[in-house]
Amino acid sequence: MNQPTPIKRLRLMVKAGMKDFKRTASFFPSSPAVVRDMVEPLRLGRAKLVVEFGVGTGVVTQALLERMPSSARLLAFELNASLAEFARSQFKDPRVEVVCGGAEGLLPALAARGLSDVDAVASSLGLTLMPDRTRHDILRAVVARLRPKGVFTQLVYMHGTAVPFKRFEGAISTFPAEEFLEDYFRDIDRRWVFRNAPPAFVYACTGPIR
Repeated sequence: MNQPTPIKRLRLMVKAGMKDFKRTASFFPSSPAVVRDMVEPLRLGRAKLVVEFGVGTGVVTQALLERMPSSARLLAFELNASLAEFARSQFKDPRVEVVCGGAEGLLPALAARGLSDVDAVASSLGLTLMPDRTRHDILRAVVARLRPKGVFTQLVYMHGTAVPFKRFEGAISTFPAEEFLEDYFRDIDRRWVFRNAPPAFVYACTGPIR
């Protein structure tokens, strides 16, 4: 695979973000520091099935493939059609399948392929930009299929936690990322990543609550 240049990745993300920011959730590819913190907690050495939400330009995808066993499979979801097509053109590895669709389609996508238990999930979804119901639908699907010892990582931009949004109860407040994730996981580790544009948190979540 010929790696795209950082400038090409940046141009792709800016173009996608300008066209539909609510779906793309960023104008910038994730930095190496974010990629490391997204992938290292996932225990990929013995993984059989890995899921990625929000492929973007594929920087996390590449890191997942580098660490996955040769027999593992990666199902990678990307809602933006242009970015999904770019990822398909970049990754010829037979272990990866890029699905052009939303993460809320996880369960039917698994069922259609005869797949069930997931070992690891890496998510770059813009949770703060989603309707409350969509956020919960996605996390319910994740914990329904994540193995008991599986790991879920979630990228959340720092400015996203300060953006006012309407809570389910009707009150206006900032997005409580950790509180939201605690509804679905028993243990959550938060890492600050300042070497990213914009700075971000990466949450590593274990102990899915079914």
